[in-house]
Amino acid sequence: MGDYVTDYQSAVETGLPWIVTVSEPWCGPCNQMKQKLKSLEDSGKKFIFTVLPMADEKAKQIMGDAKGIPTWVIWKFEKNLGKFKKLHKQTGISNLDSVLARYLD
Repeated sequence: MGDYVTDYQSAVETGLPWIVTVSEPWCGPCNQMKQKLKSLEDSGKKFIFTVLPMADEKAKQIMGDAKGIPTWVIWKFEKNLGKFKKLHKQTGISNLDSVLARYLD
C-alpha cells in the first residue's frame, strides 16, 4: 500500500490493475479486504493497492453517492487510450473473491 500519487504513477508505468479503496481502521469489512489483498500479494498476484481515508478529497470523488465503506474501484491504465478504464466499483465485500479472481492475474 502506498500513497495515491505514487500508486497512480506506478499503475500508469506498469499497466497493473490498481485497486483504490476508501477505508477506515475501525471498519471490519475494510480490514478483511486489506487482509485478503495482502494474502493475494504474498501468493504472487500482481496489482497496486491504495487505501484512502473517508476525509480525503480523492476518496470523496471515488465514493460519489455511495453510503458505506469499503467502497473500492479497480482501475487499469489503457496505454493505447492514454487513460484509466474503470473495471469494477462497489461498496462492501460481498463478492470480493470472484471480482478479484476476474481482474487479477
